[in-house]
Amino acid sequence: MGRYYGSLAWEKECMQSRSDLEQCVGRLKSESVAERAEAAETLCTAAPESSFAAADLVRACADEDESVREWVVGALENIEEPPTDALGALEASCHSENALVAYWAVTMMGRMGCAAKVKQDVIAQVLESSKDVSVQEKAAWALGKMEADSSLARHALEQASHSDNARLSRVANAAL
Repeated sequence: MGRYYGSLAWEKECMQSRSDLEQCVGRLKSESVAERAEAAETLCTAAPESSFAAADLVRACADEDESVREWVVGALENIEEPPTDALGALEASCHSENALVAYWAVTMMGRMGCAAKVKQDVIAQVLESSKDVSVQEKAAWALGKMEADSSLARHALEQASHSDNARLSRVANAAL
């Protein structure tokens, strides 16, 4: 008998306890690629219940294995708003040399909206210093979501609004 995805039976089968999900977070650091991929897949299918793990998922974007990264990104895509207690860890990931990590850290902070406004200058620094245009665009978007109003944030957005990159310019203008 086949499964009906989206059915109540399928949802019950996929539901994980918080304790199970916390164990998956720990397994994201396993030496075994298969174990990391399975943990990431479980966290992905459990989202948004796995939103408590947003900062850990962001760090896992640096995984060397593409399948792990794909599952991790899938989980992050399903997290509408991470918990505010993740803010410090997300801030630390904003400056990662890994563009995917920085992108998702900034995205998660932007999804927090005004709750992350206290970190607007951190995001402004990312906007000004990142070498990756997708990270810059996401930083401009996040500043808009935070309703950033610090002088540093406004200056960074104004500079980005004059970018030669049309999309970055549009996003920055929208955030202003």
